[in-house]
Amino acid sequence: DFKHVDREKHFAGTGVYNDVILQNLQQLVDAGKSVIARIPVIPRFNTGIGTARAMAKKLKEIGVKEVHLLPFHQFGQNKYTQLGLTYEMENVKQLHPDILENYQKAFLDEGLDCSFH
Repeated sequence: DFKHVDREKHFAGTGVYNDVILQNLQQLVDAGKSVIARIPVIPRFNTGIGTARAMAKKLKEIGVKEVHLLPFHQFGQNKYTQLGLTYEMENVKQLHPDILENYQKAFLDEGLDCSFH
């Protein structure tokens, strides 16, 4: 999963930098492996069109050809409740592909095969 192109924002949102993720993608592409970059599209984190464009450019630069967008949903909320954890995204609406057409277009415009999953 590639969650954000900005190293510091990736760290702020995930607790890890994206360096290893990008290095692994590059190594796989360089080794001739078929790579599908999965991008969870997360409200308030990486849903901006500028972010999508920057991510698309980075993936194209690496040589990735296919991207799966994973729109945010509320399926994980029950798991957090069962574990007694606070679910910070509780009142955030699900993202549907039809409202993410411009997000997807940023990847298509870079020549990447991009679909929702």
